[in-house]
Amino acid sequence: MLTGEYSNKSLDPLSLYNPDFAFDPGPNFCNRSYLDRNRDVKTGGFNPLWHFLSSGIDECRWPELQQDILRGTSQTHVDYRIIKYAPIRRDTDCLVYAAYSPDSQLSELQKNALANYQRTGHFVILVLNVGCGIIETPLDDPPCEIFVCRENIGFDFGAWSHVTEIFPSLDTSSSLTFTNDSLLGPLDLYAYSDMISKLRESEADVQFLTNNSEVAIHPQSYYFRLTRSALNKDALEIVSGIGNHKSKLSLIHAVELNLERAFVNEGFSIGVLFENAIDPDRGNPTIHGWSELLARGFPFVKIQGVTTGYISYSDLEKDEHL
Repeated sequence: MLTGEYSNKSLDPLSLYNPDFAFDPGPNFCNRSYLDRNRDVKTGGFNPLWHFLSSGIDECRWPELQQDILRGTSQTHVDYRIIKYAPIRRDTDCLVYAAYSPDSQLSELQKNALANYQRTGHFVILVLNVGCGIIETPLDDPPCEIFVCRENIGFDFGAWSHVTEIFPSLDTSSSLTFTNDSLLGPLDLYAYSDMISKLRESEADVQFLTNNSEVAIHPQSYYFRLTRSALNKDALEIVSGIGNHKSKLSLIHAVELNLERAFVNEGFSIGVLFENAIDPDRGNPTIHGWSELLARGFPFVKIQGVTTGYISYSDLEKDEHL
């Protein structure tokens, strides 16, 4: 029973759980934890419980990480073809490149990225999400060792998850990197090789490149690497369990924001190579701090920065690090 200043019968029940008060709605919902995990809610001054009930549930913004929060639908009914195949060699630095094409044709940017990953020693697996029918034979010979063409379901995480089911021997790799076609690059192969050397020197089990403070501070998933130690401890099961998510918003809040915690909860250590690249208040460093990242040896530019106008072609031409 409420007493004192909280005994006012006209008080809206939801207001009782405002973080300014000392009450949480129950043992499974912590006001401060929800605000810490959702910076946009905190900055906007929203009541955490009201936000969770009104929109957070639909956006999979759970107050605490549930064991199966990452899991989407299975790959059972996803149509795919293995267009090109080479045996996965043990102790190889494998890289899974998820890309999208509306017509099964690769762009020159996608081909250049694949070729540069090959040039720097990766065993490259291309997973192409296509917006048309699955092709039976390759339209060209993309620079990769394995080429999987699949239905455009589940976005990049769906492609990454699917390929781990198709090729379970990926867990014998020396390292396994997941990346996608949201990046321009590697633009400088020397800088990329240096970046790989630094990642190899890191003792972290799971390695990301940058943090993003939009919505909540989290490592960005456009490029992450599982080391041999992580693969030895079944880290691949976390990726393979993600499956397919229908909504981009659901994918962001269920997977992107929780991926680090999913690994940490299973005992894996996390490293972020270009941590604190910019002030967290500036948001996404790959957009708002792209020049600072290049100066620190980051070998990519985010395509989103160019398409949204944050990065102009003239800026790229003038940057001394490119």
